[in-house]
Amino acid sequence: MSLSIIDAILLIGAAQGLLLATLIFHKYRAFFANRFLGLMMLFYGIIFFDLFFGEMGVYERLPRLQLVLSGIAFLVPPLHYFYAKSLIHCTSRLDRTIWLHLLPFVVYKLILVPDFFLSTGTLVGMLHENERTLPMRYLFFNWAVIAQGLLYMGLTIGLLQKYARGIKELFSTTEKVQLNWLRNITLLLTCVFLSFLTENVFLLLDINLSNFFNFSSLLGAVSVYVMGYLGISKSGILSAPDIQQPLQQMTMQAEEPEPRYQKSGLSSEKADTLLAGLLELMQREMPFRDSNLTLPELAARLSISAHNLSEVINTRLYVNFFDFINQYRVEAVKKDLADPKKQNLTLLAIAFDAGFNSKTAFNTIFKKHTGQTPSQYRQLHHPKSAQS
Repeated sequence: MSLSIIDAILLIGAAQGLLLATLIFHKYRAFFANRFLGLMMLFYGIIFFDLFFGEMGVYERLPRLQLVLSGIAFLVPPLHYFYAKSLIHCTSRLDRTIWLHLLPFVVYKLILVPDFFLSTGTLVGMLHENERTLPMRYLFFNWAVIAQGLLYMGLTIGLLQKYARGIKELFSTTEKVQLNWLRNITLLLTCVFLSFLTENVFLLLDINLSNFFNFSSLLGAVSVYVMGYLGISKSGILSAPDIQQPLQQMTMQAEEPEPRYQKSGLSSEKADTLLAGLLELMQREMPFRDSNLTLPELAARLSISAHNLSEVINTRLYVNFFDFINQYRVEAVKKDLADPKKQNLTLLAIAFDAGFNSKTAFNTIFKKHTGQTPSQYRQLHHPKSAQS
């Protein structure tokens, strides 16, 4: 039997999933979050083998194999959420509630138990009936998978949005610790579930859009490939000790009762004293010129806790750590751009000297604080300068 393009893509997706799972568990399992990633790749591989076996007629000979492989789709969305959660919180242990998230899979498998006792002929007959029209039981299964998938993708997006806000309380430069790649993959997987939803809606109207979910299967195979390789290449950055310490601080802050800092024990007089020491340090030592400066590192220079420093910056200056540090960087750049002696320096050289570590971040932050691009600001102070 020859392979169609869709069959080939399903087979490649299945092989990629198993290959990535093997690679992750062999080389990258030390980073705890990667264990969730490895399980996801394994289960994605099994899902695509299930689809491939169905296309190739394997279940005609081994109908009980379909019962064994069916339902794995219930495991992937919770693992996706816990992968994101373990990345963000830098945890090295299982969440005690994870078993509750596996209940849909367990319930579905229990529903299938009676089918294991049916004769092979009966099971094959059920498969032939499924080829003509999708039974109501499978439609319910599809709707349950869709609902669960969209729920966990939504929870993951919410988690990542909270993380994007939280890292600005701890890092002066966020490029390395941003999880935009995971957000984009989560949005891609949301599109997979939405396409699956669309195909099921049309099936209810007796319209088979893509020969029983070929389109959503194809999109899913692409997602597996992208997520596996990006997960391996990107998530390891968060395992570095200088990254994990601030992220653990963020986890502790997230667990604080509202309003924040109500149990800090920092008096108003003490906060004013710490603020004065902070501002004096910023002027004297200019720590903002370190592009990798974090809240715990700055707190160590002041010999105070990161929690107290965060409280001082937020409650006395009404900004987060990211904006506080980058205000100083912008002012340093403005001073250099207005200096006639530094007209020969490039904008990027001035930016890097001030503590910025990328052109994109520099341009964005500078315009946010000044309303002008760096080139416009320099041109305003040195109209005859051709430097850009």
